[in-house]
Amino acid sequence: MDIRYLSISQLSQVTGRDRRTVTSRLSALKPYKIFGKSHIYDAHTALEAIYKVDSIDEIETQMAKASLRIEEGNAEKIDLQLAKMRGDQVEIETVAAIVEKEYGRVRAQHIAIANKTCRDLAVMTDPRLIKDFIEDAINESLSELTADEDFKNYEIPELNINDQGEANAGAISVTTTPLA
Repeated sequence: MDIRYLSISQLSQVTGRDRRTVTSRLSALKPYKIFGKSHIYDAHTALEAIYKVDSIDEIETQMAKASLRIEEGNAEKIDLQLAKMRGDQVEIETVAAIVEKEYGRVRAQHIAIANKTCRDLAVMTDPRLIKDFIEDAINESLSELTADEDFKNYEIPELNINDQGEANAGAISVTTTPLA
C-alpha cells in the first residue's frame, strides 16, 4: 500500500475516526484520484484536514455548552428532590406499594363477603332484600378503596444540604419527615 495516497476507509483506520467523520472533514478537499466509488486523497492534505481544529472559540463554546448541560441536569435533580419534599411528586415505588396494599385489602374484603353474608342470605326469600343486602356488603368492601389514609402517614426523606448551602440531589439523608 502506498502510504502517500489513502482512501476514506484507510484514513478512517489510520485516524481511528469513523467514516462519516472522515468524509465530512474531507468534503472541502478534491480527491487525488477516483476509482469507481473509492476516493483517493493525498495523505498529507487529508490528515491535516481531519485533525484540523476549526478554532479555539468553537472548542470553548462546545465546552461551555457541555458544562451548561451538566448544570441543568443537576438543577433538574434538585428540583425533583424539592418537589418530592413538598409532596408534589411521589416515587413510583411508593405509589406501587400503596396500591398493592390497597388491592390486598380489597381482595380480602371481597373474599370475606361470602362468609359475612351466607347465614343472613340463607334465611332470606325476598329477591329485593337479597339484592340490597349483597349490594350493601359489596359497597362496604369497596369503601376500603381509600389510599389517601395510607399516604398521609408516608414519610419522605429530607434533602441533604452541604456546607456551601447547595442541595445535593444524589445524597439523601436517612432522616425522615412525616407528611402533614
